[in-house]
Amino acid sequence: MSRVLILEDDNRYSSLLTYLLKEAGHEVLVAERTDAAMNAVEETPFDAVLVDQWLPESGEDGIHFIADLRRRGHRMGVVLLTALIPYDAEERVNGLDVWKVMDKVNVESDHLLRVVEEASEFTRLRDENGSPSAGTSR
Repeated sequence: MSRVLILEDDNRYSSLLTYLLKEAGHEVLVAERTDAAMNAVEETPFDAVLVDQWLPESGEDGIHFIADLRRRGHRMGVVLLTALIPYDAEERVNGLDVWKVMDKVNVESDHLLRVVEEASEFTRLRDENGSPSAGTSR
């Protein structure tokens, strides 16, 4: 399956995501801070990255992480998880090639797995075809 990075500072939520993704056969790594997530991305190719919008435990912002990821040339599929109004987050990530903005409060496991697989498949196809863009916010 896919190699997935989760940037999430809530241990209970990251444990839930990890469980769901591993049960579906994905390889998962969790980072609680943006610096640890960026180090992981620099060292390991990921098919998809799930990024929490707000990281209150560390005082960091997942959208800034995504912008930094793109500035450094990383083009994998990114899924932004937000507990806020999703369309507000979509406006903030405009131009950052985010594959999908998802409501993390009401996430359904089947939907999450489908979105991760879509983002991962996009990454694989992009790598095969050499396309420089990583998807669209939708």
